[in-house]
Amino acid sequence: MAERRTARIKTPHSRAAALAAAVRPDNTDDVDTRAVDGAVVTEITRETTGSLATTADDYVRNLRAGARLLADDPQARTDTTTNTDTTTDDT
Repeated sequence: MAERRTARIKTPHSRAAALAAAVRPDNTDDVDTRAVDGAVVTEITRETTGSLATTADDYVRNLRAGARLLADDPQARTDTTTNTDTTTDDT
């Protein structure tokens, strides 16, 4: 089996469960998104570093769009997507 690359993106958000649910439909089989302890946590696994970077970029764009939509909701006034911690593991 070929080596796979993995990235884990953790984004704190006041409505993490709603944000995770908003971006989850765009996931492929290699992307897992969930809400954990007030943050959206997504793990992306791909065959190549280039594919991993492209998928991560697409995911972050979707995450930002989802956060903006939630910020327009009167119940959500905190958007912390600029506080994103990204860890990449090339194993």
